[in-house]
Amino acid sequence: MWTWRSWEHLDPSSHPLTLPSDERAFWTHGNAICELDDGSFLLNMRNLSTIVRINRQTNEIDWELGPPPLAGAHGVNQLANLNLLIFDNGPFRVDQARLSPTAAPFSRVIELDPSTHEIVWSYQEPLGWQFFRPLLSNAQRLPNGNTFINEGLTGRLFEVTPGVMWSGNTCIPTSARRRRQTRYRAT
Repeated sequence: MWTWRSWEHLDPSSHPLTLPSDERAFWTHGNAICELDDGSFLLNMRNLSTIVRINRQTNEIDWELGPPPLAGAHGVNQLANLNLLIFDNGPFRVDQARLSPTAAPFSRVIELDPSTHEIVWSYQEPLGWQFFRPLLSNAQRLPNGNTFINEGLTGRLFEVTPGVMWSGNTCIPTSARRRRQTRYRAT
């Protein structure tokens, strides 16, 4: 069995909590892991607003992303072009003052080139507070190139190209949170 422990590889003094409301006991809050074709792993650590790539052979961190541009993200997936698709939830952005000191917090979905850490595509609504989901949520790139987005707290599901194609709410009570949804093709 393969095991990896964050406290053996990350120093809390150089990886402080970016979400001040969270307890130290949940220091990293790893909430998504993605196995890559070469056997390494991407691990998203929400409370550090950081994603790391872990080499399965050496147990070492090959690279690290964030913060910024991430802020309390959920879900990380590697795409066919080797870029990463991330639901960037947005609470307590460390770069908020640079973006706009008076702006409301916002969520976004980003496609990021891991070799340059450059955001190559993003989805964000014009009024950021309308698409602010500080918890849960996920995004999935579909075979047709569109992106399927799940707002975990509200149950809103929608698919985007350059514009919104469709949007719908589930009939699940708001007390039943949805961590991830997957869109399947109807037959």
